[in-house]
Amino acid sequence: MKRTLIFVIILFTLVFFVQNTFANKSDSIRAKDITEKLSFLSQNNPSYLKEIDLSVGNVSITEIFRNIANLTEINISAKNIDNIMATCNFSKVKVVDMIHFLCLEYNLELDAIGNIASIYPLAKPEPKPKLPFVLYNDTLFLLSYDLNNDNLIDVIKEIGEKTKQNIILPQDLYNNRVFGYVNNMPLDEALMAFASTNNLLLSKNPKNGVWNLSANNEKSPRQAESFNFYNTFSNDQLTIDSLGFITAHIRNCNIQDLITEICNQAGKNRFFISPINEQTSVYVSDVSFETLLDVLFSGTPFSYYKENGIFFFGKKGNELTSVKIISLQNRSVNKLEEVIPQNLKNDIQIKTFPDLNSLIVSGEQRSISRIENFIQSIDIKVPLVTIEVIIVDVTKQSIKEIGVGMGLDSPSKTSGTLSPGVNMNLNAASVNKLINRLNGFGSVNMGKVNSDFYMNLKFLEDNGTIKLQSTPKLSTLNGHEAILKSGEKTYYKEIANSYFGTQNPIQSESYVWKDVTADMIIKITPFVSQNNSITLEIEIEQNEFLELTGEDSPPGISTRSFKSMIEVQNEEMVLLGGIEKNTQNNSSSGLPWISRIPGLKYLFGQTTDNKIKNKLTVFIKPTIL
Repeated sequence: MKRTLIFVIILFTLVFFVQNTFANKSDSIRAKDITEKLSFLSQNNPSYLKEIDLSVGNVSITEIFRNIANLTEINISAKNIDNIMATCNFSKVKVVDMIHFLCLEYNLELDAIGNIASIYPLAKPEPKPKLPFVLYNDTLFLLSYDLNNDNLIDVIKEIGEKTKQNIILPQDLYNNRVFGYVNNMPLDEALMAFASTNNLLLSKNPKNGVWNLSANNEKSPRQAESFNFYNTFSNDQLTIDSLGFITAHIRNCNIQDLITEICNQAGKNRFFISPINEQTSVYVSDVSFETLLDVLFSGTPFSYYKENGIFFFGKKGNELTSVKIISLQNRSVNKLEEVIPQNLKNDIQIKTFPDLNSLIVSGEQRSISRIENFIQSIDIKVPLVTIEVIIVDVTKQSIKEIGVGMGLDSPSKTSGTLSPGVNMNLNAASVNKLINRLNGFGSVNMGKVNSDFYMNLKFLEDNGTIKLQSTPKLSTLNGHEAILKSGEKTYYKEIANSYFGTQNPIQSESYVWKDVTADMIIKITPFVSQNNSITLEIEIEQNEFLELTGEDSPPGISTRSFKSMIEVQNEEMVLLGGIEKNTQNNSSSGLPWISRIPGLKYLFGQTTDNKIKNKLTVFIKPTIL
């Protein structure tokens, strides 16, 4: 064993040395070839011998060659090298040296065509095919090999060259993939083990010593289940209880043998698409068969799936690839693919099929099962939330007018009401009092209200206490935003004066109508929890036109908005508000000078104090349907 290890180390050292020597030789030949071509170009064009300065940072090497050509007026053609970025700083460097350096540094090739330098990427050498690992000690006649998915014809050629044995292989077996590992085994035994491992028949002609290799088409049931060896396990190593839970404490066992034994004891149907030549140690207690399979195949190139009560085992890839349509019952398939975690989508192709509200999933069966379980866990009914919104403008107006007015007119009659500001409707007092409580921005949870609440609001509006701006109803799914937008548009004239001519300019006037909008926008996003409490993200913006300040001038816009997040129970109403707009107007009139004297101004003049207070209030009631 020690001698074999030393031999392997020496062999790899020689291979590495030869490869490096060949690579260095190849680079030196290419450098010499580029030098000769540049020498030819410089003989035809002395500009190649000019010294230039060039400094660039992180630019395409194509741009570098273009700048060199512009500076020296030489002909350079560069193709398929735009993606190569370079940073360099040259000072008083000959053009031939600069081009020579860039070609070697960035693996470029150069051809000289007349006085044109054609530069293009260096062709990458074709990778050498991987040779099977086969070692033969011709002194002791011992064969070693380590094969993993190698081509059968390549393995036979390598064994034949190393051992000087003649092995006949049928043409239909050339592309078979083979596996196996032996270390320092006698030649005949190693060849027989290779054939047995890969389900082949091997025989030797005693007359001429030629080996004949053929396919083994007739296999016993045991050979089909375990291609290496069959192993039985004691009760201390493997037990299966009446519920099908497995306890296994086994060291260094073959995975296919373990699966076969469990299927025999548990009465499970199985089929091995390809042999499973893997060794493992497993220590589990009271686990299901599927859980044990997940553990056994973790980190291996093998997998399984279950169909119609049969477990199928084999290598990952086309053998275990399947396609499945996963239909959704309670939610839309739109954007569902974005929700699936990335680690579940690895090696899986997912297509959205809106016509059937389904996903088409293609890939390894076990990965498909994980995605299907995840989709089933989120495919639940999404609550639909209806949101009633009442937007109220509360207006308070106080007008005080004091003074004596005198004049000549027809006799006037006494009329009007005494102290009209004292009148109020008691039936709506509780609602009115509640609105007045919001002296600043805030919220009040009113609980569940009945139909009289809406009647009271209407009564208050008829009496002029409040003004109902809007009473929309919005519906949206849980977690989705509902938007309501309404408003009005007005137009104003924009005039432009133009002058034509120089000595006698002529004025020309033109105008265009432009629009301006004032919208009310409501955005509400509900989030329903398991206990039917609802979290609302609310954003309300109300724009109103102000009075025009001049003819054809654009109107001013008054904006009131707020953004809030609250939590309420199902069918509870919440009151939001407190955004105020205050207007005050003071004016006086009377006889000049005399109306300004305290005490006399009320006899010889009038004073008006007008205060108007507007408050924006919003009632919101969400209901889960």
